Amino acid sequence: MIETEEEAIQKNWIKSSMFIELLAVNKEHTEKVLTDHIEKLEKEKNIFLYKKRFGDTKKTEFRIKSDKKINGYSQIVEVKLFAKTFEDLLIIVIKYGPSSIEIFGPNKIQLDMRQAQGISNTIADLIHKFAQIGIGGILVTQR
Repeated sequence: MIETEEEAIQKNWIKSSMFIELLAVNKEHTEKVLTDHIEKLEKEKNIFLYKKRFGDTKKTEFRIKSDKKINGYSQIVEVKLFAKTFEDLLIIVIKYGPSSIEIFGPNKIQLDMRQAQGISNTIADLIHKFAQIGIGGILVTQR
């Protein structure tokens, strides 16, 4: 497993930065859940998380399905990590839901057929899971 940034760069792992935000109605809950979320991320296979920076927890107001406003708390964490492959990076994005992601290197990422197929199946599986629970699915249009 990778132990340093230099080792990850030498092995051509993908370097990225992500911002992950959590919004909840209780300050302590917000902080605990986000901390737990990042601890799980650190344990992921084929990921080397080398930096995390939690922002302050801020009181905020948000809307739910109806236009009802709710007071809550928001906290953002920036994580910097390396992923062994683009497929590994995509799985992290799907599982951990960052608000944004920036890829720093390498300058060129190549996928072999197996990786492209794995990525395609991961996305297809996610879309079908959304459809099964009634929050999305496949958009079918006619010309």
